[in-house]
Amino acid sequence: MTAASRILIVEDDEAHAEALRLALETEGHETETAVSVDAALDRLRARSFDLVITDLMLGERDGLDLLAEARRLDPELSVFLITGHGSVETAVRAMREGAADYLTKPVNIVELRTRVARELEKRRLSEDNRALRRELEARYGLEGMVGGSPAMVQVFELVRQAGPTDATVLILGESGTGKELVARSLHRLSARSRRRFVAINCAALSETLIESELFGHVKGAFTGAHAAKEGKFAYADGGTLFLDEIGDMPLPTQAKLLRVLEDRTVVPVGANEERPVDVRILAATNRDLEERVRAGRFREDLYWRLAVLAIELPPLRERLEDLPLLADHFRREFAERHGKEVERVDDAVVGRLREHDWPGNVREFRNVIETMVVLDQDGVLGLDDLPRGLR
Repeated sequence: MTAASRILIVEDDEAHAEALRLALETEGHETETAVSVDAALDRLRARSFDLVITDLMLGERDGLDLLAEARRLDPELSVFLITGHGSVETAVRAMREGAADYLTKPVNIVELRTRVARELEKRRLSEDNRALRRELEARYGLEGMVGGSPAMVQVFELVRQAGPTDATVLILGESGTGKELVARSLHRLSARSRRRFVAINCAALSETLIESELFGHVKGAFTGAHAAKEGKFAYADGGTLFLDEIGDMPLPTQAKLLRVLEDRTVVPVGANEERPVDVRILAATNRDLEERVRAGRFREDLYWRLAVLAIELPPLRERLEDLPLLADHFRREFAERHGKEVERVDDAVVGRLREHDWPGNVREFRNVIETMVVLDQDGVLGLDDLPRGLR
């Protein structure tokens, strides 16, 4: 979006409008001018623009009116506001309401060109991200995973490469980053996709219970074992077993898991005979397994067995450029789920969400958007819809 960019200049001062026009056209941009809000809206209805640069003071209707109307016509449209020195507070308020940037009079031409180039490049990247997401969903079947940031593109590529294989994969990342989603995508892309995907949280069970859950038990194996029970390995036979939070697995269970990985057999609790199993193992953790190996809390031989391929998911705070994509994805998901008509997420909301650290990562972000959708009353997720702690 360089030479082909189309910019609308809204300015009732003819000399100033001409100066802006010349400054932008010498950079290869196509420009049109309007002297009022109504004239500008007529042009916006007639054709599409990449950027609007408008003076704040335009007579009866001002630049803030144009900002609101223009964004209703095209939610993706970038709008710059030009203001006098005494109106900076108004310009800052406009940015909270969705303006992309503001400039003060007299406009510095070099600064104008720099900011315009930066905004147009940002728009190009955003459009590329949306296109990439559509391509990834179509090509890789990763419809539940959203992102166009370099870190996520790398994740998608690793999933695409590892999915069709039978390799054991270790998925690393903080809580809420989407580790189970990656595991399900790996399963869906594999030859085992028509068989079961079975997940177990290793941190949620005691040593005795986890061994029974994983390997099964025979009748009378322990107090309360009134009947034989099939374990997750047997239940997932032919499919995929996802061991979530494997970093919290007790050491004795780790030894038994290692044997399963090496021999492809299980011994139910209380039994003597081995039973063959055909299962692909995927594991995930939010722990630093190498540190736990050094501390003697995780078996080194098991670590290397699991880490045939490692996929590391970035925390949300390190891929903030994905927030618009995630917000739109969850808006659509929850609008459909809750029967609401929510057309878009206001850019001002995304700007505010960028300021949050997201300790709960995508899970926390998802919950915020769902809350906003449920409580929304006007079809647009705006600043007033944000939970109180994020306003």
